[in-house]
Amino acid sequence: GTDIGRLADFVEDIKIWVEPMIFMILSTVFPTIRIWPDSTASAVIEWLHETLQLFGLQSSTTLSYYLPLLEYVENLIQEGRDVILTGHSLGGGLARIVGSVAKVPSITFSPPGIAQSYRKFQVAPGTIGRASLNHESVTVIPEHDFVPLIDTQVGLIQKISCGASAKALHGACHMLEVTLCELINQCGDSRGRYVRCEWEYKLGNL
Repeated sequence: GTDIGRLADFVEDIKIWVEPMIFMILSTVFPTIRIWPDSTASAVIEWLHETLQLFGLQSSTTLSYYLPLLEYVENLIQEGRDVILTGHSLGGGLARIVGSVAKVPSITFSPPGIAQSYRKFQVAPGTIGRASLNHESVTVIPEHDFVPLIDTQVGLIQKISCGASAKALHGACHMLEVTLCELINQCGDSRGRYVRCEWEYKLGNL
């Protein structure tokens, strides 16, 4: 997932989800964009993605981010294995994409959305259907987390509280440690693996 203390991770996020971010900026200037259905937005984002590639403003290696994982998952499926994908932040976004293509479930934490940008991630036209976006995805999103605001979320969405809401502006609510502790403290552990969960967040240590 995205390490909020590493600039390189944010750069990778922007490279993959640049079109939805441009879309968000445009929607502040032209508010009527917000009422467009996701199907219209996805078509526009696909066109924008292809246009940026045409003028050399974006590399054509988007598929390379998840194709190795997709190939690995497809090999496991061929072996008769049950596969459930999981990931946090950028990793959650990639798990969602692969899950939609391979038609396997994904459980993700704080991922960016995919409803508006799924067409640009298709290996071939039609490899990602809108039905699979919703039927194969479960997502946990803490309050005050900014990354899930990128694009539009799909599937089953479970929102939870953030135990570090006082430090939300520093990105604390996006940390997986905070999310896991919130889940353990609120839901418990019926198998008795965890007695308690504690975390420490210091911006200076990132």
